[in-house]
Amino acid sequence: MAITIYPDRATWVAARATTLGASEAAAALGANPHRSALQVYTNKVEAQSEPETRRMRAGLAFERAIAETWAAENDYTLTEPIETAGYAHDAEGIPVWQIDGTPLTCTPDFFAEDEGGTYVVEVKNVTPELSKVDTDRGGWKQGPPLHYLVQVQMQLGIL
Repeated sequence: MAITIYPDRATWVAARATTLGASEAAAALGANPHRSALQVYTNKVEAQSEPETRRMRAGLAFERAIAETWAAENDYTLTEPIETAGYAHDAEGIPVWQIDGTPLTCTPDFFAEDEGGTYVVEVKNVTPELSKVDTDRGGWKQGPPLHYLVQVQMQLGIL
């Protein structure tokens, strides 16, 4: 496994044109209700990233607060991916894990640690309305939607 540190978001987005990230895996398998395999392919061929939505921007803005609150409530120590990759806490860049010889990559949101080990933390921005909707329509009534489960399973497989 290799870890590459990209200096900024633009460089990381450009590099994604040649890889399949964990967040794209469900779409590639036809299991994402918001994105198709064709959209993933087209974005890569045209070297574009997925269009950023208001919900995506809100998720990024609140991601740290949500993760820190969850970690504190559950007695975990939250660590940045850059730290888990072996760099100083104040190091700059986006670490990307990749299975050697494959295009498979992942960029976990955070890691949590306790005396039992280190765990992947994936944060999602879910509205209260979605918690009442069946998972086949993008909600969480029966648990996390399949496209999020695929994302985390791919992260675990890579890590």
